[in-house]
Amino acid sequence: MKIALAQLNIKCGQLSINFNKIRLLIDEAKRKGAELIVFPALAVSGLCVGDKWLEEDFKETIEHYNDEIIKMSSDIDILFGSIYRQHNMLFSAAYLASSGSLVKANTSLDAILKDEPSCFKGYDEDKWFTFGAGKQYYEYKGMKLGVSIADEFVANDDVDLQIILANKPYTFQNEKAVRGKYLFVNSVGTQNTGNSIFVMKGNSGYYQDGKKIWGADTSFTEQLIVSELDGKDDNETEQSMLDALCCGIKEFDQEQFAGSVKWIIGLSGGLDSSVTASLLVRALGTDRVVGYNMATHYNSIQTKDNARNLANRLGMEIREGSIEPVVNATVQVLKEYGYTDEYPSLVYENIQARIRGHMLSTFASVENGVISNNGNKVETALGYCTLYGDSIGALCPLADLTKVQLFDLSREINKAFNKEIIPLNLLPVVTDDGIDWETPPSAELRDAQRDPMKWFYHDYIIDHIMSDPDYLIKLLRSYKSKAILTSPIGRWIKYYGLDDPKAFIEDIEWVRKNMQRNIFKRVQAPPIIALSDYAFGSTRYEVQGRVDNGKEYEKLKNDILNS
Repeated sequence: MKIALAQLNIKCGQLSINFNKIRLLIDEAKRKGAELIVFPALAVSGLCVGDKWLEEDFKETIEHYNDEIIKMSSDIDILFGSIYRQHNMLFSAAYLASSGSLVKANTSLDAILKDEPSCFKGYDEDKWFTFGAGKQYYEYKGMKLGVSIADEFVANDDVDLQIILANKPYTFQNEKAVRGKYLFVNSVGTQNTGNSIFVMKGNSGYYQDGKKIWGADTSFTEQLIVSELDGKDDNETEQSMLDALCCGIKEFDQEQFAGSVKWIIGLSGGLDSSVTASLLVRALGTDRVVGYNMATHYNSIQTKDNARNLANRLGMEIREGSIEPVVNATVQVLKEYGYTDEYPSLVYENIQARIRGHMLSTFASVENGVISNNGNKVETALGYCTLYGDSIGALCPLADLTKVQLFDLSREINKAFNKEIIPLNLLPVVTDDGIDWETPPSAELRDAQRDPMKWFYHDYIIDHIMSDPDYLIKLLRSYKSKAILTSPIGRWIKYYGLDDPKAFIEDIEWVRKNMQRNIFKRVQAPPIIALSDYAFGSTRYEVQGRVDNGKEYEKLKNDILNS
């Protein structure tokens, strides 16, 4: 049997565009002799449309398009995902159409209903969708055909062929091993939940025990794949974090701004801004990106050279200048309001950061552009940013990546461009004794400033705190038993002097305090490209205010301090 897999770029909420794409792909599949064409889950609407799911007219319009697709099945069978409603409940469902009408499933329902929430927690489908109905199958062309709507596959030995209609994003998380043969049909493009932008991974194909037998030959790209079911090819598509991020930027830019604006970036010469600039240029081209180096006397020659050299290597425009006159003017205005210059250093640091935000906003207005935020996950978690300063932007591509992940991404960028784009002086060399670092991370807002994070250690524990609600208890247990010393962060415990129990507890308390008290910054932060299902943004629910420690945490803390 010749099958067509429609790896569709579903535009969330844009029903007419999606329907017209479906119609064109059906026509193309018929021309190529396919007997069956398969579309991803919720192919008409996309998944992440928020409270549009509450609008009756929106749902009725989707159902109208469902009927129109069913009518197109006179010369080709069509399997597609869309909504199904019953007794005021909304389901993500699958429809099999043949000869202009629906093929009955093995229940009284015409649609095969998704029987559990998505394995990917980021979507929060259960706000709108109901889950139920159990296993379903069709008798189809002499086969027992199973259809499921899921992001991950659970083998069903009761069927001859399993087909999975998915809305699965790219993540850096390890995927579970799967077994059996199955067709996997996934979308590309992006879905977003407001503050979180998910990049759909595509990778549609026919699989045996997780290995692709045939399927898509490109990543993150709309494609119609046509093959005999028992066919074979060599298309093992690689899916890199670099490609996922660039796809997310490009899709966000097109969806929100129709590809018509400049992207403005504060180009400090540090790692985060260098990576962000590289991603923007690779995704959008050199003409769409303008970098601004906004120096004060605290900025080193090294970082200013880094910014200039990076822009030249990328071929992007850079504008250089000093914000000192605006900083000095702000200090003068403070005096006019009765404030002397005897205030804490942090006040002066925040003045500089906010002026940079102010200037970027002004540049964006002049250029008819939008600002890209440069913050990473560790900075976002700890609130290591200035509200209305370096926390602004239309999009933050890096906020779901730790600094350590950015080291790896930097090397991937240099490899992709086939030259040193990200300066090697920004990348640490891990040795037996610790870290050799030519240019350690710094906000450069005061003399000899260095970021307060313990890199490699804080990266690890913050990522684990976010992904596992019980991680802090596990961390304290591991420290108390000394098992932590042989764990992946054991060497960093020793390197940073955290094998001293008092220093260890003080550091943990510092992390917890900063993560909790800086929620107010995160709820005002730009949307991020989410590469995990525990990213900051709308995929996490954080309560502002003081939260008490649990009993076991306090006991373990005291036991460690008294050991």
